[in-house]
Amino acid sequence: MKINLIKSVAMQSAFLLLGGSIFAQHKMPFTASGHIEGLADGELYLAYGSFSNMRADTAQVTNGYFTFSDSLSEPSYGMLFNHDYTVKVDMFLDKGKVIINGNIDSSYDIRVSGSPVVNEYAAYNQSQMDLRKPVQVIYEKMIAAYKAGDSVSMKKYQADFNAARDEQSKQAVAMQVNYIKTHPNSNASAWELLHYLNDKTLEVSKQMYNAFSPVVKSSAMGKETGERIATLSRVEVGNNAPGFAQADENNKSVTLSSYKGKYVLLEFWASWCGPCRAESPNVLKAYKKYKDKGFDVLSVSLDHEKDKWVEAVKKDGLLWKQVSDLNGWKNAVAVLYGINAVPANFLIDPSGKIVAQDLRGDELNNKLATIFK
Repeated sequence: MKINLIKSVAMQSAFLLLGGSIFAQHKMPFTASGHIEGLADGELYLAYGSFSNMRADTAQVTNGYFTFSDSLSEPSYGMLFNHDYTVKVDMFLDKGKVIINGNIDSSYDIRVSGSPVVNEYAAYNQSQMDLRKPVQVIYEKMIAAYKAGDSVSMKKYQADFNAARDEQSKQAVAMQVNYIKTHPNSNASAWELLHYLNDKTLEVSKQMYNAFSPVVKSSAMGKETGERIATLSRVEVGNNAPGFAQADENNKSVTLSSYKGKYVLLEFWASWCGPCRAESPNVLKAYKKYKDKGFDVLSVSLDHEKDKWVEAVKKDGLLWKQVSDLNGWKNAVAVLYGINAVPANFLIDPSGKIVAQDLRGDELNNKLATIFK
């Protein structure tokens, strides 16, 4: 498991940006309105924009009815949600009217309609939601068995749930790739490609991006996707690791170049990242085993608070150099290496070349055993 930046950006940005517009140009007026039966009176939120340029508006719900009105510079991703996320609807917004209707007791079936791009994305999103329904049914049975103290049924449903979730994930990715390939003229494809894109899907992602129309490539989402591809391409295995300098906990500068002549594991983590902390004992064991044979570790923390960062290092007994600029996800080194999920790491050889990426557990141990045999 990794803690991912992209998956939560719309929700995080929504609360940070409520009430303030960040679009430079407002060219296309739109309204997003509708009725969700059973939705309590109160505030409803609509976040929209590109990944790094998101805003959110607030509407008041009365008897399940609501209306948002604003302007867009281009068709953009949107997410409708309430305070406790009992309503969460992904959509694309476009000029003119966007209509949303459904029932609070059937959130998987809330419907969105509007222009062609709105309707195309709504159909795709509904297909993705339909894939999740059987998994949700099994999950609910598992929880019911747990609450009833039925350990036999609980174990069975747990196995069924894991199998169904894995199958659903495979089908969802296949559906996502198909949507991207069959909609090269849609900004929605750029949004989906950014979420599909990672170091393991880089080559096929490049092919899909190159098939986009010039209009999509020049959109805000298209530009961000292109920039992401360029960043991941820079840190592919086989390339020289980009150099940097960053301060340690004592405000002393540490440079990557100072590790030339050694194998170094450049690791990205944070004190608040459970999976990162869980992997630390494995990295520590590897460090102790190979540190006298030419292996070292350099950790970059995505923390904001120095005290929590330093405390975690001490508590976990980490013995190697630690650096951070305390800018969280915007850490300069993390941005340079395209990090949007932690834990993440790069194994760099004595010449400064990246030779492996995201080695954890047995993969790290086996790789080092091969190098230092």
